Amino acid sequence: MSPSHLTRRRAAAALACLPLAGAARAAREGIELRYVIERDQREPSGEITHDSFEGALQMLPGETREADVRGQYRVRLALTESAGVAHVRISVWDNQRATAPLAGTAAADVPIGGQARLTLLASDNIHYPVTLAASRRVFP
Repeated sequence: MSPSHLTRRRAAAALACLPLAGAARAAREGIELRYVIERDQREPSGEITHDSFEGALQMLPGETREADVRGQYRVRLALTESAGVAHVRISVWDNQRATAPLAGTAAADVPIGGQARLTLLASDNIHYPVTLAASRRVFP
């Protein structure tokens, strides 16, 4: 065999050196968006009922993702990033509202490592206070 011929042993040795380079390329830095969405509804009696749900999505800048929460809500998040700020567009659907399930859509600038608060006003009787938090994450 000629010295330039690649044997299984040489190929295995060459491949053994690749995981470090491959892992560096495979790992991508993204943003984890955590959300807490509250549902405050004024009942005819004047009392306010309160419910909340929370979740998180790991996203790369430029992505739009949706998630269902307990079959009662649906959330859509769109993410862009610049200068350490996550620019988030959020839409919330409340499946408990049969006539108009879209609770609202809003945009917020969330500092990476911080949070922002906003309120979706679905009607005079139902409000959705939303807290968004953003942090950097390395994704596989």
